[in-house]
Amino acid sequence: FLQGKNRLYQVDPKRSFLGFEVSHLGFIRVPGFYHDYSGEVDWEDGALVPTRIDLMIQVASIDTKLKWRDEVLRGPEFFDVAHTPQVRFVSRAVKALRGDLMEVTGDLTIRKITLPLTFKLTSSKIPTADAAPLRRRFKGEFLVVRLPYGVGAHYRPPFIGEWVTIKLDGEMVER
Repeated sequence: FLQGKNRLYQVDPKRSFLGFEVSHLGFIRVPGFYHDYSGEVDWEDGALVPTRIDLMIQVASIDTKLKWRDEVLRGPEFFDVAHTPQVRFVSRAVKALRGDLMEVTGDLTIRKITLPLTFKLTSSKIPTADAAPLRRRFKGEFLVVRLPYGVGAHYRPPFIGEWVTIKLDGEMVER
C-alpha cells in the first residue's frame, strides 16, 4: 500500500500552555507554568497517531508568580538549572486508543535522570485554509512523581506533594 507523507509539526508557543500543579501542606495547590519550551511531532498523513514526540522545557523559564519560589525551584535542591537546564520527553511508542485519544510511552529526563513515563493525550486536526500550514490541537494532563528525579528530595510530603500534575494544551503547526 502507499504510505502517506511524513509531516513535522512544531509546538506553537504563542497558542500553547505547559504548566503544572503540586500540593503544598496537603491542601493548597500551587500552580506554575513554563514560558520557554519547544516540541516536535512526526506524523504520517492518514495515521491515527504520531510516530515521534519530542518535548524540551527550558527550566529557567519556570513561573509560579512568586520570584523567590521560582529562584528556589531553579536552584540545586530542585531543578538545578546551572547543571541541568532542560527537562526532556522523547516518545518510544504511541498507541491509538479511541477517537482522538492516544497513549504515549517514552522517557522523561529531569536532572540527568531518565525514567519511563506513559500518559494519555488527545490530538485533532484544526481546519485551515488550503494555503495555510496544517495545524493540530493537543491536550493532556498526567502525573509525574518528582522524588525519583531528585527534585526537592529534602522536601517530603505533605510539605510538598510527591505527585506533580502536568498540563499540556495548545497547537502545533507543520514546518
